[in-house]
Amino acid sequence: MKLRTLPLLGSVFGTLLALILLTSASVFVKSSELQERFAGAERRYHQAAGLLIGVRTDIYASMFTVQQYLLNPSNETRGRAREELAKVRKSSDAHLSQLQTRFPSGPGVNELRDELERHWRSLDIALSPARAKQSSSAGPTEETGALSEALQVTRDMDEINTANLNEEHQELERSRRSFGRFLFWITLLTVSVGAAVSIVSLARLRRFERENESERQKTLRAEFELRRLSQQLLKVQEEERKNISRELHDEVGQVLTGLRIELGNLHRSDGNSEIFESRMREAKGLAENALRAVRNMAMLLRPSMLDDQGLAPALRWLAKEFSRRLEIPVTVQIEGDVEHLPAGHGVCVYRVVQEALTNCARHAQAKHIFISVNVADSRLSATVEDDGVGFQSREQGTGIGLLGISERVRELRGTFFIDSQPGIGTRVEVELPISKV
Repeated sequence: MKLRTLPLLGSVFGTLLALILLTSASVFVKSSELQERFAGAERRYHQAAGLLIGVRTDIYASMFTVQQYLLNPSNETRGRAREELAKVRKSSDAHLSQLQTRFPSGPGVNELRDELERHWRSLDIALSPARAKQSSSAGPTEETGALSEALQVTRDMDEINTANLNEEHQELERSRRSFGRFLFWITLLTVSVGAAVSIVSLARLRRFERENESERQKTLRAEFELRRLSQQLLKVQEEERKNISRELHDEVGQVLTGLRIELGNLHRSDGNSEIFESRMREAKGLAENALRAVRNMAMLLRPSMLDDQGLAPALRWLAKEFSRRLEIPVTVQIEGDVEHLPAGHGVCVYRVVQEALTNCARHAQAKHIFISVNVADSRLSATVEDDGVGFQSREQGTGIGLLGISERVRELRGTFFIDSQPGIGTRVEVELPISKV
């Protein structure tokens, strides 16, 4: 079964285009995803780091407020210090709530919340009147211990935040490598398909070029053959005209000249009945010869008996005339009902036989010719076979006459075949289908 290359190439080109589009879309989507994930990880890290810095800032601000109070303890400064601590604690609680969303699991935020509660309690104690009576130079030892523990928790959470960032970076790196492997294989597949398509396309293009060159050569040969056959046709036409002119001049012209002379002699017979009757018979014979010559020429050009009596009588007359003129025996064998053939079939067979006999007379040097016509099973076959010299060259079997026969047979959807071997003879076969009405 012949492979249809064009649909195959179309499907392969479609697959290649789909791979290219898939690769481009994958690169765009995956790169956007990785960039977004990386940006999200950085954003979450900086947000958590900023919240932890805010908590530390709140812790230091609270310690600074208490230290300012302890340097100048009074009821008025105690009230201002409590207001400042309330604001700082509110900010710290807000930071803790946001940290809870950043670190939903693990004890980090809860531990920090506990340490901050201890820190706020220690600051409340520091703001009490009893604590104010102590020496300011001793420093807030309890508050300092709570402060250190709270700051240590923030540092631990900062380390956790950094570790989370590093883990996310590693996960992103693994995703990037996995996507790189995917891109490598999809690119390799695309290149392979592209290379295969290129090879097939180049091979197909080369084949088209060879076929185009072959068709061009065939066209050139056909043009040359057409010019050769056209020239040969002109030569055949001139030859036929020369033959007709010669026949008219040699046979009809001479007979009519003799008839004119005899008619002139009749005019000078001086009433002698015997001379008159003798010359009348001569004139009548000349007229009959002229009529016979004209009829023979008309029969050779287009036999009326082919239309009036049918194919069989026309072929027998053609064979008889050929034998009489060239003294070559011709045997005619007709089988089947050839009297009810379509008109075109009868004319085609007659012309085939006529052309074959003409070629025998010109080239074959045959000693005997056999003509066979058979009608059977809705098929008409005709064969002309001689025992002449035959031919071997292909050009010898492509003359204008045989070309005309081939065209006639092709118009009737038949087959035409020539078999010839040097020294053995030539066989011309024609087979025509007969349509049933």
